[in-house]
Amino acid sequence: MNFDDVTAEARERFVEAGLIINHLAEQEAEEDAKKSVAFMALKGHALVSIYGAVERGVNSTVEAALDTITGQGVASSRCSPNVLSIFHYPQIQSVRSCGAENTIEKASDLLFQVKANEPMLRRVNPFSDRLKNVDGSSMIFVAQRFGVAGYEIELGVLGRLNNLRERRNAVAHGREAASEVGSRFKVTDLRSMLNKADGEIFRFIEVMRRHCEGKAFLIGAA
Repeated sequence: MNFDDVTAEARERFVEAGLIINHLAEQEAEEDAKKSVAFMALKGHALVSIYGAVERGVNSTVEAALDTITGQGVASSRCSPNVLSIFHYPQIQSVRSCGAENTIEKASDLLFQVKANEPMLRRVNPFSDRLKNVDGSSMIFVAQRFGVAGYEIELGVLGRLNNLRERRNAVAHGREAASEVGSRFKVTDLRSMLNKADGEIFRFIEVMRRHCEGKAFLIGAA
């Protein structure tokens, strides 16, 4: 996957969520429709749709970052510790899980690979489990792990993204019906959440693109 693919896919996902909100805005003019359970439920599902665009955007950005760095054929010995911890994650896990009698051997294997002049290859995605449930802090975490300097998210946007994750989880895990969640939000609230999520995801994609394509993860690149 490359960053152009990520951008195109994210645009499709957010456009789809926007179409739901546009439909809700049309229905809002009708008092009977506005008070119906179906209208409330659709607002709840609009939130789920926005969240889906965010989660997929974060995960596909990570996939593009891993593929981009792998495709550059950069030697492990030239890379910063942040990226080394990602690309050598299987070896790190091996050291962590081995018995005491094998620790030195496994650690030696890891350090030889870290110092090697061979191209770094993608073996796994160490973020896959953590990014099944995302918000703004997940994006900051990913950026930091890749060594991106100075990536922060405004508090207001962080709050919106956290609220989005919580409301999606409430629906997905059955704690609340979509209509219950939807009843708490006006259509204008949904549009605001869409706009903030959309803006931050595309900023995140571009930050990661510049970092990876520009090889800012190399030692001394900063």
